[in-house]
Amino acid sequence: MSRLAAAVLCLLALAPAAQDARAHTRSESRASWRIGEDGGAEAVVTASLRESAMLLALFPDEPAAPAILLARHAMTTIALSADGRDCPLTEAPRALAGENDIVRVELRFRCDPPARHSYRIVAEPFLAIAPMHIHLARLRTPSGEYEAVFTERSRDARFAAGVVHETPSVFAAFGTYFLLGVEHILSGVDHLAFVAGVLLICARIGLAIAALTGFTIGHSITLGLAATELVEPDIASVEALIGLTIAIVAIEAGMRAARLRRREADLISVLPLGFAGIAVAAGSQVAPLALAGAALFGACHLALSSRVALGLWLAGATTALFGLIHGFGFANVLIELGLPQGRLVAALAGFNIGVEAGQILVAAPLWFAGHAIASRLGADGTRIAAGASAGLLAALGVFWLVGRSFA
Repeated sequence: MSRLAAAVLCLLALAPAAQDARAHTRSESRASWRIGEDGGAEAVVTASLRESAMLLALFPDEPAAPAILLARHAMTTIALSADGRDCPLTEAPRALAGENDIVRVELRFRCDPPARHSYRIVAEPFLAIAPMHIHLARLRTPSGEYEAVFTERSRDARFAAGVVHETPSVFAAFGTYFLLGVEHILSGVDHLAFVAGVLLICARIGLAIAALTGFTIGHSITLGLAATELVEPDIASVEALIGLTIAIVAIEAGMRAARLRRREADLISVLPLGFAGIAVAAGSQVAPLALAGAALFGACHLALSSRVALGLWLAGATTALFGLIHGFGFANVLIELGLPQGRLVAALAGFNIGVEAGQILVAAPLWFAGHAIASRLGADGTRIAAGASAGLLAALGVFWLVGRSFA
């Protein structure tokens, strides 16, 4: 086991455990805007039921209904102005019908006078409770469409009235979705936990590169298929299965660190099947066939890992298969926002490359810091640290699997 492993305990394995392991580890909301020629504007703001309920921390005196909380929050964190003058709300925000786990509210604005040169939207929802929150907006105006991504560092967007925004340039589409990809992976604690597990397993930098390359290939395939609507994944099942992939790689890392005998390794290899069985017996909402298939693959992979030395091809092939599941998770944000017509390739490439850039921003410092820390621990200390890190990551993966199976 490489000395890299020790750093994971301090730098990454503990960090996700401190996060709120909700059904979705990323914090996102969306808004669909329509601005008319008469100065009227409507915005439909959408957020998950769980995130809306969390707003009770900001409004403890409000009724606990998530729609009421989101309406109160939206009217204080989303604003529209025209030619430098505020566009006031014409009525109180109202709740709209939504799915069981989705909350929608509508805001109506009036901009005077009707003749305008530019609009400005300020959007900073959820940032008070989730600094890594991403707010995605699509605007429809008489002259075309406009898309914007709002984060803690980018809280407003401006666009000119009368200027056709039907199709952003190739570079604009690539840049917008590149930044969205970086933000998405950096706020995706579950994906980063998987990367941590992969680095725990890989004793040499060549193996780490091969494994991360395989992961990239795998998630790029399903990201493209889902984002272009060639495949329609069950997002709830995907999110739960991502937890299972984390548990599997963490168990493998622990097995390699402990240097188990074959019989002991075989007993541990059946753990994924046990996790899946418990979930199905308890009434999991995840498709039983998908859960059973992923668990069977994980059990076979763990049994194989106790018999075969980890090589470049095995590392790359295994993480590519796991990456197929994670790619559907990455695609969720693009499914909700949509891709700009006429710039689909540029936007998809920008998002995917942004995901890889964010992944490198985490993996590279973790790798080198891990070696620096482990050099002070020695071989025995490194094995202990690797085992502890693997155990923590495995527990976190199982926690996500169970929590998301019944969300």
